[in-house]
Amino acid sequence: QQARGVHHWLRRFQWLSLFGVSGLLLLSTLLPSIYPIGMQSHLVFFIVIAMVCSGAKALYAFFASISKGYSFFATEALTTSSIGAATLFGTGVLYWCKQDLSAYFYLFTLSCVAHPVMASYLMRRNNISAQHSVLDMTLRVRVLRALGWNFVLALVGILSGKAVDTYLLGFYATPREVGFYNIASSLTYNGTALLAAGLT
Repeated sequence: QQARGVHHWLRRFQWLSLFGVSGLLLLSTLLPSIYPIGMQSHLVFFIVIAMVCSGAKALYAFFASISKGYSFFATEALTTSSIGAATLFGTGVLYWCKQDLSAYFYLFTLSCVAHPVMASYLMRRNNISAQHSVLDMTLRVRVLRALGWNFVLALVGILSGKAVDTYLLGFYATPREVGFYNIASSLTYNGTALLAAGLT
């Protein structure tokens, strides 16, 4: 019962966050100059896709986390592995059919949307649902403290990841060069991680 109450309480914050971020993205279309070159001519399209993909993955992360609170740990594993395999198969089909970059773009969008759909299905199948209840003050303080730390970790992740340098590079290079930069940096990071794992 307590888990369902926390679930209901956190779900309200989840939707408020989604609407808040979506509102900021929509307002940003009034300032197209803040976006890198190559995006400004199709800004509304990119914003809509960003809202759909980021919102879908945020819901999926929420569903996976909530499922663990009910001691059901298969939501993340089943969703990630099955959709990952399906996306890999779809990528192979697109490559075999010699499709252009837009086809991969739509496949990525479909993959993002499929994550919360499957996670929600698994939760309903295992009777995981929210229920309104009044949380005692001690538990509410603990939950708020955890939400605060999650916000700090998310902010640090944004600033310390590749988001900032990729964004700034977009003002001086075309999307093609930015893509090459992301690929090269990812290969370098993964290669370093494999080397470090082999030496330990």
